[in-house]
Amino acid sequence: MVRFYEFCGDDDPRDMGNPNDRKPTITLRHINALAKIQRQRRAEFDQRKILMGLMYGDSDGALDARANELDMRERELALHKAEVQAMIDQAEVDDESHQQIQKMAGRFLAKK
Repeated sequence: MVRFYEFCGDDDPRDMGNPNDRKPTITLRHINALAKIQRQRRAEFDQRKILMGLMYGDSDGALDARANELDMRERELALHKAEVQAMIDQAEVDDESHQQIQKMAGRFLAKK
């Protein structure tokens, strides 16, 4: 026996489902939650990688982490040095300006 929907080629009406069974709308809150979970998993993986390297003698993970930390500290040190140099340069300019103003004042007072 052939059913009507099989004869017409339509989909099975029982497969259409309930309209209340729709997939939920993905919101920015859901995306942020998924991103947070991904960051946590990545951090756990990095910690596990370091631990496994220490436990099984493959210290590459620990060495990589140490190398990354040293690189970060070197970059911070370079930034601090640049800031200090900029402050020194500014102080020298301020000192030169101060000396020029004193000379101008001295010349003005000498004229009187």
